[in-house]
Amino acid sequence: LSGIIGSAELLRHKLNRDPEGKSLLHTLQMAADRAAELTSTLLGFSKSNTSFHHAVNLHDIVDYTITLLEQTLDKPIELVRDYRADSFTVVGNADRIESAILNLGKHAGEAISHKGVIHFSTENVFLDSEFCHHSTFDIQPGGFVLLTIKDTGRGMDEQTRNRIFQ
Repeated sequence: LSGIIGSAELLRHKLNRDPEGKSLLHTLQMAADRAAELTSTLLGFSKSNTSFHHAVNLHDIVDYTITLLEQTLDKPIELVRDYRADSFTVVGNADRIESAILNLGKHAGEAISHKGVIHFSTENVFLDSEFCHHSTFDIQPGGFVLLTIKDTGRGMDEQTRNRIFQ
């Protein structure tokens, strides 16, 4: 991966006047950087057999995933960012967060028949003790970052909704 990252950096200097080429190269560099992070995570996972969680910038993960979606969605779909969270650092596994967002984005793109919008937004929320008590997750009261992904797709039919969590 070091060779790919280094070559991409050298190529970036040669593409100063080619905006499309620079955009594709930027995507390549981000993918190589994420591949290096994934490799590191996998090595850590194989050593300890536990999931690797640390502080990550949720906005950076969403931005990277949107860049991947822009390169892969085959319809004219507008990807909108609406970051309202002032505090956007979360503790988690960046690869799993990215994978979840990417899957939601791909499925949203499939649900949009021709032209549409996928909207990614963040906001800070406070979960009180009553909410946490009734949650199915083991969480403590406090501040969290809420990531919302909405699309203008057709939605799920009743049969799909009834078996989605089976």
